[in-house]
Amino acid sequence: MTTRYVHQLPACAHVEIGANLLATHDYLVHLVTDLSNTYGKTSTQAMLADRALSAVDSLRQVMENASSAELPGDRWASSIYRGTDEGMRQDEIQQVMEAHWADNPTCPCTANG
Repeated sequence: MTTRYVHQLPACAHVEIGANLLATHDYLVHLVTDLSNTYGKTSTQAMLADRALSAVDSLRQVMENASSAELPGDRWASSIYRGTDEGMRQDEIQQVMEAHWADNPTCPCTANG
């Protein structure tokens, strides 16, 4: 019998994963550019870096869909996994976390506020 996992991530975990994936995406964009300029766009180095970027972007999309399903209504923001204007992103993340802390006052994630 196969084990079925039905757990959901809390908002704080989605926010942390989203920030890490966004940083990884940004790094890989620069890496693809650097390797393409150095070795050529069709080099193994550049193509593998581009494949890594595509994989990270696919994971971001899957996680964005999961967070949308797991975080109801105004407790979700697309900017958790998408890089929008940084100021707007931070405001949206703060709103998500405030709602999370209101619902989970004993959550061990980063200090409430």
